[in-house]
Amino acid sequence: MDINTLWNSGGEKDWKAGLARYKRVVKPANLALDAMMDGLDSEAVRQMSCDEFFAFLYDHYYAWLYTASNRLSYTRRHLTRYKEEGRMAELREVQRDLFLFDREDVLDGLSTATRVYGMGVAGASGLLGVLFPRYFGAVSKSTVKALRLVEGLPQHGALMRMIPGTLKLVDGVLLIRLFRDKAAELNAKFGTDGWTPRKIDKILWSVDRDRQG
Repeated sequence: MDINTLWNSGGEKDWKAGLARYKRVVKPANLALDAMMDGLDSEAVRQMSCDEFFAFLYDHYYAWLYTASNRLSYTRRHLTRYKEEGRMAELREVQRDLFLFDREDVLDGLSTATRVYGMGVAGASGLLGVLFPRYFGAVSKSTVKALRLVEGLPQHGALMRMIPGTLKLVDGVLLIRLFRDKAAELNAKFGTDGWTPRKIDKILWSVDRDRQG
């Protein structure tokens, strides 16, 4: 089912099929990391030492998010500045603040996460999505491209003005609110509480991968 039909009239079975498709398009080499992010314990991340949090970002989160080797290398290089420049205390502050902001406040959450060296809006939203999947989802050029195919969205004009590969804070806020609204709509429609912004982002992300392959 195409994303326009799914978004506007899909039943629960269709949405579950869309979520199942996500697993099929994740690269086999990334399945273990993907499962780790799906089962991430946010409280365990909160309690990590600063060195452990650094290692989580460097070894796991960035490896999961950035599958292109050049992008992974670029982002890791920025992260290592914390150690090379003696600024680990700054990373510790970001880690602390990630668990202090009001999770209803999308802008504050994104602004906090983008304080990590080298982390843009897409990376920040992904981190918030794996930490707090009931409040956030990962925004990306794939989710923007998929939403542009949905007819009747009041936000269509704003979506068309976005630069998918260089999303701004205001873009991230709009996209995550779209994820939240759709998750709430599906839960009300199907009488459930299991649909989350993170699940919506997975479905949108996989649409673009299906069109590529």
